[in-house]
Amino acid sequence: MRKQNTISYKKDNIIISLYVIIFLLIPIISFPVTRNVPSEYATIQSAINASADGDEIIVAQGTYKENINFNGKNIILRSTDPTSSTVVAATIIDGNQKESVVTFSGTESIECVLEGFTITNGKAIYGGGINGNWNIALIQNNIIIGNSCPFDGGGLFGCNGIIQNNTIAGNSADFGGGLSNCNGFIVNCIIWNNSDHSYPQIYLSSTPIYSCIQDWTGGGVGNIKDDPKFVDPVNNNFHLQPDSPCIDKGNLFYVIGENIRDIDGECRLAGISVDMGCDEYGSYKDTDGDLLSDVEEVNKGTNPDKSDTDEDGLIDGIEVLRGTNPVIKDTLTGISVPAKYPSIQRAIFMAFAGEKITVSTRSYKENLYFGGKNIILQSLNPDDKNIVQNTIIDGSKIHSVITFKGSENAICSISGFTICNGKGHYGGGINVMVMVLIL
Repeated sequence: MRKQNTISYKKDNIIISLYVIIFLLIPIISFPVTRNVPSEYATIQSAINASADGDEIIVAQGTYKENINFNGKNIILRSTDPTSSTVVAATIIDGNQKESVVTFSGTESIECVLEGFTITNGKAIYGGGINGNWNIALIQNNIIIGNSCPFDGGGLFGCNGIIQNNTIAGNSADFGGGLSNCNGFIVNCIIWNNSDHSYPQIYLSSTPIYSCIQDWTGGGVGNIKDDPKFVDPVNNNFHLQPDSPCIDKGNLFYVIGENIRDIDGECRLAGISVDMGCDEYGSYKDTDGDLLSDVEEVNKGTNPDKSDTDEDGLIDGIEVLRGTNPVIKDTLTGISVPAKYPSIQRAIFMAFAGEKITVSTRSYKENLYFGGKNIILQSLNPDDKNIVQNTIIDGSKIHSVITFKGSENAICSISGFTICNGKGHYGGGINVMVMVLIL
């Protein structure tokens, strides 16, 4: 009897100890929180101060006279609808000529997002609109206008993450009126009417791709220098006119995000390719942001409220482009480059998670972005030295040859390539922010 009581006592102690351990762990576990400005927090900065990594701050329409600082926090800061031109135009962060409108500490990762604002009236030594301090945050779907600085980067300075689908206009600086020292992936942007003494649009930055840049002579894939023909830029109407040279001139295969729409909430793909900038001319409403308009969803039999109808990991619009059925789960068949798709980036965009992309021997002038996809990328034979030497991915000194989003895992692998001629603030050859198998 005594022995049984002793055993029971020990068991009780063990159970109590477990409860204590669990109780002590509870404060350590944190979950993402959505914080609303101004209904819960009077200012954007007070919401940032209260936030932790992973939180989302949603800012209602209005003018906020603030100079905000992310302070190294990997949070999502957005307007109520970054894909609405009305919302973006009406959700204004006004720097009041005091300092940079937005400042990053420099430690923020790709998980940090700034989207859906008009960023204006900033004035600082570096980066009147945004001073990135070499961060790699995602900056997208913003209008960055009317900022200035006496030195570098009237619009943006030191932003090394992905800079996509922004209109950067009417900023000024001594060097780089639009952007300076930005070594991120500058894609599908319109950079216009910025001013300085020698480099009004871009200075000491990555070569943009598929962007419209005033008076541009710096090369780069898909760039144009023609007038974008905004509807009414004086009054901040950056929609495209019917004869805009930006229509269908962006690159679809670098478009990223969970909800891919233009500034009016319309389908990001209305023609043979996406348009440069944040407006897709002649498009229609796309509720779920899956590259199919709601009208097309009805015709295809897909769910307009669900981006991946068959839940196989590839959104409906990409499945249609690929030729697979968006309402039936598909088996992985593998992709051959250039037999199936002419570029590696296109193959990455079209691939299912876990799919193998096999690349034939030759030189490919590309800057690849994995966008979080866990895929297997390899040459014809990674064990053959001759094949490895002659299967070349050439970055053309535009950006890192290969960049990862940061959410890929060890399933993702690259093997059997010569990776050369890259240029980046971090990782000229490969910019890896996560565990990826490189063989």
